[in-house]
Amino acid sequence: MRFTTFIPVAVLGLAASAQASAAGTEFDLEEQVSHNIKMVKRAGSAIDESTIESLLLYANKTNLIVDAAEAFLDNSTNVVLLSQVIVNALNGTYNNLILTFAGSGSLNISSILHVVEASGLIQTTSGTLLIKDYNRNRTADMLGQLLVDQIWIPKLLKGLGDGHDLTFDYIFKLVNESKASTTNGNSKQTVLGKREDTSQYAGSANTFFYNLVSQLTSSELFLASVSDILKALNNTNVAPYIIMDVLNSTTILSGVGQILTNVYDTGALKNIDLNSYFVEAKKSNMLSDLLQKILTDPVYSPYLGKLFQRMELEGYYRQIQHKMYPQS
Repeated sequence: MRFTTFIPVAVLGLAASAQASAAGTEFDLEEQVSHNIKMVKRAGSAIDESTIESLLLYANKTNLIVDAAEAFLDNSTNVVLLSQVIVNALNGTYNNLILTFAGSGSLNISSILHVVEASGLIQTTSGTLLIKDYNRNRTADMLGQLLVDQIWIPKLLKGLGDGHDLTFDYIFKLVNESKASTTNGNSKQTVLGKREDTSQYAGSANTFFYNLVSQLTSSELFLASVSDILKALNNTNVAPYIIMDVLNSTTILSGVGQILTNVYDTGALKNIDLNSYFVEAKKSNMLSDLLQKILTDPVYSPYLGKLFQRMELEGYYRQIQHKMYPQS
């Protein structure tokens, strides 16, 4: 199965999930997605770029992606289950999955970054978010509030600028310090097992997750499929609107944050050398070239300046400075 198959599978699954949530009925993730895979496979070669574009437009028009993500992440059981699945994968329960994402195969950061750049998605998304006044002001407000609420992000950027290694320990040290300063240390902790859960449903979900991801990523056409998806996202221009909706959803941001915290607390991230990927991205000059292109582009840079100005006028920089240096 090509990686592009995941798009129709995901859209069909999200539709079923949203319908089940609205009706208050139980949603069987494994059964539904397995059924969707069979349906999509029957379509065979019909899964092309135009098909992906149609499905993305449908998902965006009906707000399926954000609504289904909120419905899923608003359920603490789902958050714990997904956290456990990720932990099992990272702890080596699924060795092939680790090899795929660790870059030991044909995939690497530089290749993926080149595919992203070639798709034109960054330019199209930046244009939609920056050029239109309403979108730019909305983006500036959401980004500013996010940086104020999640003060560990500005602290992380400053630390990296000062030469600190990018590691999960460093990231979560900043996250926990930020949480402690706002909750007085009374944060809720979810305890996960470091190996596969023994419950029948969790074991079934874990096996299903591995089988699905293995099929999606084991093909030599993985990068070509990713390219098709990115081009479809670029052509439909749905990405910026999804980004704005996600940034505006406290349910999604909170759910994702809790999943990451759950996974980190088990120690499952210790074997991932995050800094090596960061160093590779810097050595390839992809990050610096992209940043330079955005900051000096005659089309986008003036609007980017307006976005920064909006954040300054609305007082976000002042709030960030106060939270980072409360004594100043």
